[in-house]
Amino acid sequence: MEGHHLQHHQQHQHQQQHHQQHQQRQHQQHAQNIIGTSSANVDVTDRFPQWSIQETKEFLMIRSELDQTFMETKRNKQLWEVISNTMKEKGYHRSAEQCKCKWKNLVTRYKVFLFIYTYIKMNYTINQSLIILCA
Repeated sequence: MEGHHLQHHQQHQHQQQHHQQHQQRQHQQHAQNIIGTSSANVDVTDRFPQWSIQETKEFLMIRSELDQTFMETKRNKQLWEVISNTMKEKGYHRSAEQCKCKWKNLVTRYKVFLFIYTYIKMNYTINQSLIILCA
């Protein structure tokens, strides 16, 4: 009788793990769609022409150097012009408006990613707790 109980318990754990892995795959796919690996979710200003990874890295480095100034300034149109001009000096021709849109897009993607990551992690912790409690 004890062997039957153990086998049933192992089957139950296996089903829970399979269900959990399936949920994680679904959440990851959903996260990829939302954070922009699908071209349908990419801002128009990002698409024409597409920002390269290197260009985005340069952009983020330039923007980070001005982060304190952005926090201290209410009207930051001139700061986006500075970023646009610095990008042009590095060979990337982006308008101030394109830079501003790219920043907003990246911040939005980051926030969505962070939310989904937190949700997945929380779900995983809850599922692990349930498995322990059922053991």
